[in-house]
Order: sequence, then C-alpha cells, then structure tokens
Amino acid sequence: MQTKMIVTALVTAVVFGVAGWFVASKTAKVKPPPHEHINPNKCSSGDCNVTIKFACITPASPTADTCDIYADPEVVLIKPGKQIKFTIDNTYGFPFDQTDGIKFTSSNSGSFVCTPNGNQKYKCDNTLAADAPIEAYKYQIHVTGFDIADPWVVNY
Repeated sequence: MQTKMIVTALVTAVVFGVAGWFVASKTAKVKPPPHEHINPNKCSSGDCNVTIKFACITPASPTADTCDIYADPEVVLIKPGKQIKFTIDNTYGFPFDQTDGIKFTSSNSGSFVCTPNGNQKYKCDNTLAADAPIEAYKYQIHVTGFDIADPWVVNY
C-alpha cells in the first residue's frame, strides 16, 4: 500500500514538473509594457521630426529583452520633397544600426532615401514627385541589438 502511494506521488510530481517546464519555456521572454499610441503627425508645412522611444519594464537596467521600440509619432503624414528626421531618445544610449537604421521596404525604397547622421540620428528624403498618389509606406527601425519595429509614413 505504501509503495503504491509513493509511486502515485512520484508520477504526479513528474507530470506537474513536465507541465511547468512547458509553460515556462513558452514565456521565457518578458514582454515590455505597452506604450501609448500617438496620433499621426501631419507635417503639412515642412519637414517631420520623429523620436524613436523605448517602453521598458525595468528602466533602471534596460535591455533588448525588456524594452520595446516605437516611433513617436507612429504614423507620419508628409508631402513629397520634404524630409523626415529620426532621432533616438538618448535616455538609454542605444544606437541605430549604421547599415540600415531606418529602412523603407524594398518595393518603395527609392521613394525615401535615408542616411545616418551619427549613432542616434537618421534623415530620409521623400523623393516622390509632387503629383504622386496618396499612399502609405512601411518602414523599419533597426536599433542595434533589438527586434525590428515597423511603423508607417503616408505620402499625401
């Protein structure tokens, strides 16, 4: 009788241990807190400024696993011939990837020409013609060590 009870307890412990391992392996990466979604910025009279920010679980010791990147504003409305200036909020000192810190998707990469300006700034020229149709353009933010973020620019 005692042997049966010990075997039952051991099997139960193994089942719960395996179940716990599966749950823990699926939740290994900590998800940063959600950030506020900002209204689009309409840059009708000139160039646009976009700040690259970080929402971090532990602001005192931020890492790529505990922070999430976002653009403020998340959507930019810009006219042809104008420029978008991207600046990293240097609270944490994270740098842009110098190869493609700001990169538009390959289908529209010729419409926006982006160049780095130091470790924490990028500028992109909107080279679309003045009569170009209104369209949304996807771009990517590459900060060294982080997953890629991908907000939008709307040509209007």
